[in-house]
Amino acid sequence: MCSLFPASAQVMTSAKNRMKEIMIRDVKSLDEFGARFNGEESHVDLDSLIANLVELCDVSIDSPESLKNQMLSFCDSIINNNVKFTLLSPNFYADAECLVSYKDKVYNVNIVLQQEHPSESDIRWALKGIRGLVKNNIITIDKYLDITPVDHELRFMSLTDVINENPQYSFRYRIQNTPVDQLSVFLTFIQEKLMKIESVENVKFYCGDVPGYIYVIEEKGNRTKKSGWTITEIVSASDEDKALFFQNLTKE
Repeated sequence: MCSLFPASAQVMTSAKNRMKEIMIRDVKSLDEFGARFNGEESHVDLDSLIANLVELCDVSIDSPESLKNQMLSFCDSIINNNVKFTLLSPNFYADAECLVSYKDKVYNVNIVLQQEHPSESDIRWALKGIRGLVKNNIITIDKYLDITPVDHELRFMSLTDVINENPQYSFRYRIQNTPVDQLSVFLTFIQEKLMKIESVENVKFYCGDVPGYIYVIEEKGNRTKKSGWTITEIVSASDEDKALFFQNLTKE
């Protein structure tokens, strides 16, 4: 009778080799992504810088042809302008999609972070902005309410009524076109235990260091030859487009 064990062993060896190949091809960290982007480390079996950059791009942007051409132009811009990947770039942002609880309800908000180098020996991630407080009607800032024009005659005694009785509309009593620092509002809610971060659901990284482009980095979980940290989106953008995009990224 023929034994099944040799065949089983062969299948197991093949599976182990496949997993080893996948692990080698995986970009397992942003540090490894940066090393490959900067040409300090190569994707397996590749010795060309542009081929190495192409391999950092997710397979979904290999087609149609217009996106493939954009990807190649993006890679050319990196090489021609000697662009280096660094987390400390002022044009590098982390966008964390979070679930927060507030008044017994759960909401989606986006917390935006950047790295900073406050001293020679210190590097830290820090909160840059937040989106979602207005969209979820946690605060309302798009309309205004009146305090009567003769209220000064009563030494503004009505403030105890108009604001205390309508705390949900408190931002509407500010002078028109005064910006609301939503990050400060969020941190105050957290400090006073009115709001709690329940979980971080997803993280995207946006970078505008490549002339003519903004690109997005995400961690892909699929076990293909391009998994781990990859470039999932490339968008053509002028310097003005980039400034507006990053401004809108950090606020509503």
